[in-house]
Amino acid sequence: MTTRNHPIGVYKHTPKQDKQITDSAFGKSSFAVREVNQLAACRAVADDMEAAATTLSNMPTGANVMPAGIRSNWPEMLRKSRFTVEKTRRSSRPIPSPEQIDKMTHSLDLLWELTPQQRQLVWGRACRIPWAVLGERLARSRTALNRDHRQALLRIIRIKNLAIG
Repeated sequence: MTTRNHPIGVYKHTPKQDKQITDSAFGKSSFAVREVNQLAACRAVADDMEAAATTLSNMPTGANVMPAGIRSNWPEMLRKSRFTVEKTRRSSRPIPSPEQIDKMTHSLDLLWELTPQQRQLVWGRACRIPWAVLGERLARSRTALNRDHRQALLRIIRIKNLAIG
């Protein structure tokens, strides 16, 4: 058993951990390298989910998008006054491209492979809901939510890898 000094305290390593540390210094794969790869993969999946949430929020809404049965048969009201038109003018959001919509659909399909609590957590973080609000909604601590979020993202990664391979 080897001890190493660290600013937080003294860490003790087993011989196996020492070999993993020295292997990573020489470019061999080790636990530390795999951990970094997992974090990068989790971040990539979280970014995909955020992009899906953004794409979904940018999807057009209005009278022309609703099903035919919901639309009104009355003609659209024409506004002739320029003052009224200026008040109703809004800046338009960018309409998502077909590729973005396909990615969003794929990301949303992956959410159905998760448990309902994991689904709420992953989608909540994709919509950038703060950890404190999610903690209140799901009655969990931030640490537990962070751990569950990472486990859910790793599960999505495994599902993606099974679909590819």
